[in-house]
Amino acid sequence: TGQWTRHLAPTAQRLVAVDAAPEVLELNRARVGDERVEYIEADLFEWQPPRAAFEAHLRDYPNDPPIMADLARTMIAAGELKSAAALLESALAREPELDDAEYALAECRGKSGDERQQWWHLARAYELRGEYDRARNAYEKARDLAPNDTPERKDAEEALKALRAVL
Repeated sequence: TGQWTRHLAPTAQRLVAVDAAPEVLELNRARVGDERVEYIEADLFEWQPPRAAFEAHLRDYPNDPPIMADLARTMIAAGELKSAAALLESALAREPELDDAEYALAECRGKSGDERQQWWHLARAYELRGEYDRARNAYEKARDLAPNDTPERKDAEEALKALRAVL
């Protein structure tokens, strides 16, 4: 209805208002009347900002891990799995506790067919979010998918041991 839009628009160079109801967007447009506001009719929970917006932001701020993760999600949706994984790994190198990047990397690994890594990164995302029971289950799956006597299995067992100390 424009309640937030009219407060944010004066401070923004550009603002995007998203709503699934066209009549709400029209009401917003009438109340706000600011050319800097772009109106998009879409379900906010399914809508993805244009990839170009993330790319433009990263040109100005190349070391912004949350935006790197957002861009990577658009790449995953486009099927660019290798590039998305590299971008997510770079984001995590800069901000190791970025749970959204771990979650997106789990999705990327799963779509790439690497089930063990999918479960590992999902476990890490759950752990970072404080969802320890879910993290334990995911680490167990990652461990069970790793061959015996491998560093990957040992890492999963150590992660499980650390979680048991928290639980």
